[in-house]
Amino acid sequence: MLKRSVLAAVLVAIPLSLAGAQASSPTQALSLQPLNAVFGFYSAEYERAAGAAVTWGIGANYAGNSISGGDARYTSAEFKLRAYPSGVALNGFSIGGAVGYTSISAADGTSGGSSSVGGPTFGVLLEYQWLLGDKKEWTFALGGGAKALFISEDNSNNTVDFAAKYPTLRISFGYAWR
Repeated sequence: MLKRSVLAAVLVAIPLSLAGAQASSPTQALSLQPLNAVFGFYSAEYERAAGAAVTWGIGANYAGNSISGGDARYTSAEFKLRAYPSGVALNGFSIGGAVGYTSISAADGTSGGSSSVGGPTFGVLLEYQWLLGDKKEWTFALGGGAKALFISEDNSNNTVDFAAKYPTLRISFGYAWR
């Protein structure tokens, strides 16, 4: 009888402890890329669990005069969708995609004016994110990917079509909460 009682208690305790552990997992995170800030490139991202293994997020990037040492600005905003094959959102390996808009503006050295171009962006993401600390409230993420920027501008009947493809790098630190 004692063995059956202990076995029943263990069988009830295991699922309850697993449910409690899952309930305490963070469902959203805010992160920054502080290493990029040293070079004048600022980046922030908000990510939220949309299910057990899927997240959505928004990100923004800004670079000012650090681009080519002149009066130029790079600004972008993106919507990101990530899948975590391990089944735990915000933790572990993820693969995803991004869609957004990027604007690049610079001073025109000859006329003293400025010009600006922009267009849609599409990207792919391969990343790994750790939840750290006793409460799993700190995040550290490493990753890479690629982004394509498409610019089409009609300026005085001179159409400019341009596609830039470049690699992306993510080294971010953040805070996660429920």
